[in-house]
Amino acid sequence: MNSSKSKKMNEIATFYFIYKNQFNVLSFSSGEYDYSNPYYQYYRDVELAFSKLDEEDKLIIINEFFETPPLNWWKKNYSRKEFLQSKNKAVDHFLRYFREGY
Repeated sequence: MNSSKSKKMNEIATFYFIYKNQFNVLSFSSGEYDYSNPYYQYYRDVELAFSKLDEEDKLIIINEFFETPPLNWWKKNYSRKEFLQSKNKAVDHFLRYFREGY
């Protein structure tokens, strides 16, 4: 996987949590979400991208970019080569679906 894809995924994950927190704070006071809020829109686009992924792709994206899993979590299911190929595929799928949200 090239570093620009990895950088983009890390950026998406970072903004996802920042924006999720921001729109939750803004909506908490009113008790309702402002669906036109750009923070909500970004969160929604990430969630929609996840909803289009198969289970294997979700697991990889979550463990590699959205959570801190145990070190080398993938070794029980993949060889290094298989994992890198699967990770690259998962990132490609996620980024394609994420861009469709815009």
